[in-house]
Amino acid sequence: MSARRNNYENEYNERDKAFMELNKRKMAKEKKRRKAAAMLKFMQAFVLALFGVVLFAAVMVFALSRDFSKSPDKLNFTLSTLIDGKKHAVNDFSVYENECYFSLGDFSQQLGYKIVGDVNVMTAAFDNGDKVRFNIGTDIVEINGNKKFLGHNIYFSAKDANVYVPVEFFENTFDGIVLNISKNGKKIDYTIEFSNEEKILKSTGNLPTNPLDKSLYVLQASPESDFLADLSAYEMYMNPEDSEEYIRLINTAHPLGADYVPGDLCGVVDTRNDRAQQKMREYAAKALEAMFIEMRANGYTDVSVTSAYRSYDYQSQLFNNSLNSFRQYYDYNTAYAKTAAQIAIPGTSEHQSGLCADLHNLPAASQQFESKDVYKWLVSHCADFGFILRYPKDKSDITGIIFEPWHYRYVGRYYAQKIMKSGLCLEEFCEQNGVGI
Repeated sequence: MSARRNNYENEYNERDKAFMELNKRKMAKEKKRRKAAAMLKFMQAFVLALFGVVLFAAVMVFALSRDFSKSPDKLNFTLSTLIDGKKHAVNDFSVYENECYFSLGDFSQQLGYKIVGDVNVMTAAFDNGDKVRFNIGTDIVEINGNKKFLGHNIYFSAKDANVYVPVEFFENTFDGIVLNISKNGKKIDYTIEFSNEEKILKSTGNLPTNPLDKSLYVLQASPESDFLADLSAYEMYMNPEDSEEYIRLINTAHPLGADYVPGDLCGVVDTRNDRAQQKMREYAAKALEAMFIEMRANGYTDVSVTSAYRSYDYQSQLFNNSLNSFRQYYDYNTAYAKTAAQIAIPGTSEHQSGLCADLHNLPAASQQFESKDVYKWLVSHCADFGFILRYPKDKSDITGIIFEPWHYRYVGRYYAQKIMKSGLCLEEFCEQNGVGI
């Protein structure tokens, strides 16, 4: 019995040892597997990170090396002079930041000045003592000490040691010169017409009260052929003879009285069908109607007007409702500031003027409208109908109003084209050009 028991115990011990050895090998194998899995994850993460670094470097190289001047939005310019009825092409003009520039040297003979200065400041000196000082790298010229803003920076070209100035420099600077602008899609033709009159620098004294007086130069309207629809019946509304009637600046510094009500309000045809017909001043309403006709001709059929003229009392109601809503979460001053950034203070709203409209294709006005294709069309074409995007994205610190891609203000085509092309908001444009204030 004892021998058999000993054999059994020895056999049991051997099996136990074999089991433990097997288990040990399994644990070692599992540890090795886990280690390999961890190493694989590390390698995957490393490869992914390396790929990200390479991709980022490739994007940076592409961004730094790409010539963005060849983008699809690049404008094509031609520049000509018209002297004694004969047209001459100017072939050595420059295109800088998608704007047409000419060199000061090109017209020194026609205008009778000599160029002196350096790469920081260049001066055109006239025989009669008049001087035009060009501040390189800025959009400021000083005409006999009076500052004028060109809207685009002056630059010096080391290639030909010349100063290049935006072609708009001719606007309102000289008597005896007319700048004609013809636009067809992305093609812009400038013609500088030299009349037989003496070329007199306009600011031999003070600058004109309104340096954008239309009698000083001609800005050609977009030809009717540029429109898909026949808008000839609306031309007088899109491009009114009296532009000064509609350029008025309205904001906290230039409010309307509580009793102001436009005398020529009429219905807006394209009011959204879930609300009462909105109203605008006659010329603004007709120009807006033309814009909607052309908008639909271009395939944008779901946009409508949600708000236009608002009385002082109604604006007060909107403002107070928003203020009371914010008061649930903020102190009075904070709530008031947040409300004023979104809803104009009564008396400071353009809606009271009857010259603006909110239009979009969303359930309610939202900055998401910026992502819609029709918004891009509006920003590119609204000026042709006499409208501007009133509250641009990057101008809130000046306008005091948040970016509103749905809010369009009527000023007439003459000023609208100037404002939209300059990139200025209405406050900046009015201040720099002495209009609407």
